[in-house]
Amino acid sequence: MIVLLDKVQRKKEISKAEHLSLKKKKLVEGRYPNLFVSSVLAIDKELKAKYLKNRGLNKTVYQNLIIDCVTQFGSASREDINEYILEMLPKILTEKQKRKKIDNLLGEMSRTGLIVNQSKSRRFSKWVIAVKKTLNEID
Repeated sequence: MIVLLDKVQRKKEISKAEHLSLKKKKLVEGRYPNLFVSSVLAIDKELKAKYLKNRGLNKTVYQNLIIDCVTQFGSASREDINEYILEMLPKILTEKQKRKKIDNLLGEMSRTGLIVNQSKSRRFSKWVIAVKKTLNEID
């Protein structure tokens, strides 16, 4: 078990069976093969910080950051939002996965009526606040 956890920390690949064994005991988190040690094992400062960077923040925090970006300037392009949020997303995600996460956040916020794309173009988006709602009112 210790050898497997060491492999996970060193970003070495483990088998799916080994992954399931560790996951069942709640020793690792993440999606296979991008695993990281769970909060149960993150006992020192360095591991706690690494865990939080890998896990990322709550979805609501990212949505509030997007609202903050849009509110601050009246509107925001996708490039503006990317510039503001990409570095705050979990370090374990690839650049493509980070962009997809932002797509999903914007899509969900648009469907719930928080923001609207005024340009009607995905490529040259111009996001604005749709209604004066808070995220707590939507849930």
